[in-house]
Amino acid sequence: MSVEFIKDTHQYIVDGIITPSVSEILKETIFFDKYSDVPEAVLQKAAAFGTAIHHAIEHNDDTLLDDTQKRVFDDYKRLITEHDITPIKHE
Repeated sequence: MSVEFIKDTHQYIVDGIITPSVSEILKETIFFDKYSDVPEAVLQKAAAFGTAIHHAIEHNDDTLLDDTQKRVFDDYKRLITEHDITPIKHE
């Protein structure tokens, strides 16, 4: 299986097929308009938080994280250690 991520358009291509992200699937099947009343600034702040954590996990580097983000990163590391999870690939 080949997985490609196109950063500019935030698209995933799996074996040559454009594939929705987990976020897209959740939004379309579970959350619908759950966040429609949340101010855009709050959504942007949450997105930046998630992007920082994602980058730290992908590169195993927490040097650019604030204290709250470092706690989340440490929780992730604890989770994979406690449950003997070996990530195969980070995109």
